[in-house]
Amino acid sequence: MLAVVMVGCASDVEASGSDRSIAVMDVHGRVRLPLEITAGTQASVLVFVTTDCPIANAYAPEISAIARAYEQRGFEFFVVHVDPDVSADDARRHAGEYELDPGFVILDPQHDLVRALGITITPEVAVVLSDGTIAYRGRIDDQWADLGKKRRAARKQDLRAALDAILAGRSVGETRTRAIGCSIPILSER
Repeated sequence: MLAVVMVGCASDVEASGSDRSIAVMDVHGRVRLPLEITAGTQASVLVFVTTDCPIANAYAPEISAIARAYEQRGFEFFVVHVDPDVSADDARRHAGEYELDPGFVILDPQHDLVRALGITITPEVAVVLSDGTIAYRGRIDDQWADLGKKRRAARKQDLRAALDAILAGRSVGETRTRAIGCSIPILSER
């Protein structure tokens, strides 16, 4: 059964030095360090998803559009699968089905990134600057006003506004927004 929850804004979090070295695997078996921002990169943008969240899946075209619009402008994108039961093959298949670039897809089966960034639901986004500051965390946009209340179109493009502010060298105006989505699977004791 799919659990859908609504979560309010979380408190400010900064990824500490030790958290920034979190290593995860991508769907091709390569080790990735999404919180270690390389020279020339403005920030890492991490979008947390599960394969069975209808809200996250509905956002796939917008996630792809934002990545295409901003990756050449100094942002590194990651689609982070948080379900511990999702294999690399499952995540790669999901990326193909929802037209997400598999080069962006990483797995966080132990919720190391979830804990480090304070992520509570899917889809939720974290934008991490080179100094480890979380410049923005929350929704992609305001298309989902509440559970079961989807607007025809978003009125506020929160993620794009945050990325534009970073590009302009300004502080992000609204650093936390309330995301609407699905619960993150609980880790079982293995």
